[in-house]
Amino acid sequence: MYQHGKRTKQKTGGKTFLQASFVIGLSFVIVALVLKSDLANNQKEKTAVPIITEVSGAKTDVADISEPLFSMKLPRDWSQSNRVQSNSANFYEWRSNKQGGNDRMLQLHIDTMPPSYKIVRMLPLTPHGNRLNVGNISGNCIEFARDAGIEQRTQGNAPSLAKWENVTFMCDPINNNQTIGTGAVGDTIGTVLKGNSGEHKFFFYYEDHNIRPDDQIFINAVKSFEAK
Repeated sequence: MYQHGKRTKQKTGGKTFLQASFVIGLSFVIVALVLKSDLANNQKEKTAVPIITEVSGAKTDVADISEPLFSMKLPRDWSQSNRVQSNSANFYEWRSNKQGGNDRMLQLHIDTMPPSYKIVRMLPLTPHGNRLNVGNISGNCIEFARDAGIEQRTQGNAPSLAKWENVTFMCDPINNNQTIGTGAVGDTIGTVLKGNSGEHKFFFYYEDHNIRPDDQIFINAVKSFEAK
């Protein structure tokens, strides 16, 4: 019934309810289809991408040194810097070319031992076939040198006789020289190895004036050494 001044109320019929239900239902269907599609794409991407594992150490950082009487491995940034052959000397010399590491040097003396030498630390060697077994590297030799007196231990710079793991050698009391040498257990600095070319005596001498000395470079080189 129509009354003056009052708004006529519209009746909500069943048709309107069905339309609203249809729209809501359709929305649910569309959302479900989108989620299903995204999930399928994500799974496809994960399974399609190959898994690549980088093998550590695949790239070598060492170079093979091969000479008539021996072979050895050194870091790739090292190169031969000298070769001396005379009546009083016979040695090879290598140096690091790496920026920040070019203050390291290695010498290998063969048969002719240096007439005078002094080293701060000793690495004992024992022959094993045509290779070398390494012992325990010493500390500063002045701490156990037999002829070093109290005054020499504190301020002297004259070399003195020392012995480490049954290797006798001349000790350099100046620790800042940062040198390491090798010696044969039961003997002195020269270590005899026998290869196909016969017996030869070898002495390794290492200087490392880097702010961060690296003994392992020297030890690894000696361990890789083979007499030919």
